[in-house]
Amino acid sequence: MKNWSVITSLRQVAEVGLPYAEKALAEEHAAAVHFISNDPQYQKIFVGNDKPFSPELAEFLQTGMTKTAITNARAAADAASIVFAQSMLDDCAWSIVVEGKE
Repeated sequence: MKNWSVITSLRQVAEVGLPYAEKALAEEHAAAVHFISNDPQYQKIFVGNDKPFSPELAEFLQTGMTKTAITNARAAADAASIVFAQSMLDDCAWSIVVEGKE
């Protein structure tokens, strides 16, 4: 049960924390997009001219960055949960095998 509580805790913290992380990341991503939009070296990569991004493009990029980060974080928590659960299952199975031989 101790090991199961580790998985449960990870998932609870992720679910509670992700909405706050999303807000914080949105601010960071908005600042990054603003920087990129106003740096002449990056402007040409995205829009091919020397003008800053349109507000629509800036919002699209920022929103995409934030959604991708949150989606990846959720996927990582899910994957970690599966790995931890598999480890617990393996431990139980090996305990039965070892105890059965004694």
